[in-house]
Amino acid sequence: MIIDSSRKEIIQAFMDEAKRKHDIRSGFKSVYTEAIGLFEVCVAFEAFINELLYNPSIRRKRINFSSHYKNKLIEHLDALKKWIIPLKDELEGNPLIDMTPNSRNPPLDIDLLENLERIIEVVYRVRCNLVHGSKSLESSRNKLLISNSFHFLYVFMDILLKEEKIL
Repeated sequence: MIIDSSRKEIIQAFMDEAKRKHDIRSGFKSVYTEAIGLFEVCVAFEAFINELLYNPSIRRKRINFSSHYKNKLIEHLDALKKWIIPLKDELEGNPLIDMTPNSRNPPLDIDLLENLERIIEVVYRVRCNLVHGSKSLESSRNKLLISNSFHFLYVFMDILLKEEKIL
């Protein structure tokens, strides 16, 4: 993939910041640290997906990303299950609602561990609920959703960006 140097620097900078949060030993992690890490890795993710396909719709960009990299998820599924399974289990029977104002989007769950499009939508919704909605950092459910969303996206992006020679 050919990517301009300034965008590459943005991706690298935000991934470096997210790496610091990902690498913190579990005893010292806080949901606040992981929430900030989720924002940072989402910036890197969005900068990256903007290079894949020009389209004004962020949703179309996420779908294109998911289609393009679904085989990479399957290839690295063993390394990623540790974050996908808790998300899937938490959302089973209690799907993730969209807390952004005036949303008409249906609640989300994860139907299959290999469904990258759905996993990305869940991660993005967790991020949007934090930024635009009223997701609390206090409930155990929200802590689980934030933590696993952050670590999944960070590890998956780290794998992809190294393979694409961006990191």
